[in-house]
Amino acid sequence: MSGPKISMIVFDVAGTTVSDRENAVARCVSEAVTSAGVPTDAQAVNPLMGTPKPDAIRTLLSQDASLTITDDLVNDTHRDFQNRMIAYYRYSPSVVPTDGAVDVFQTLRDCGIKVALDTGFDRPTLDTILDRLSWHEHIDATVSSDQAAGRPDPGMIHYLMRQLGESDPRRVAKVGDSVSDVQQGLAAGCGWVAAVLSERTRPLFEEPVDPAYRNVYAIESLQEILPHIDPSSPGANA
Repeated sequence: MSGPKISMIVFDVAGTTVSDRENAVARCVSEAVTSAGVPTDAQAVNPLMGTPKPDAIRTLLSQDASLTITDDLVNDTHRDFQNRMIAYYRYSPSVVPTDGAVDVFQTLRDCGIKVALDTGFDRPTLDTILDRLSWHEHIDATVSSDQAAGRPDPGMIHYLMRQLGESDPRRVAKVGDSVSDVQQGLAAGCGWVAAVLSERTRPLFEEPVDPAYRNVYAIESLQEILPHIDPSSPGANA
């Protein structure tokens, strides 16, 4: 990895730093959209993961050509999703960090690298997660998709850069498990972008690889980023 040293890393939340083995996010979206009158399963949600949830909901509702899509309908459906999601993150025993996430955060901060989170959730949902996992002390800055333009737009990364006093996107890394995470990092001009391999991101690395993604790193776990940024590791920030 050539170029300026990384000063901050922007991580996605669900599926990247917070376990989503139950596919709870897609399930809650599909349940809310189905309750609004458009039968939808979690598989239909997967391509939209990582994007702002109101946008995903609007897209899914639009599958029914007979339905008049109004802002009120989208807002009501999103509120239903939000209630389901907050209840899940507040009470489910399955809400845990992904393997090694907190250790990675600490290692990065010990190296002087700031840790930030961005998400397709809104602020109340993100705050529920931060409270549940007691992460406030582990994270330097956070942003939700109702505070800045959502993925794949780079707006949330730019927001975090302003919060953390970084002006050069080449000193920023982006890590996420959705295609929109990858596209966001590339659009922001991040120094490097890593995709946590998932059902959604694996196709990006199948031959022939789209030239747009040739410089994206595929990782199975968050620990795999450490040799690239830990100053004590061979080749760090190289």
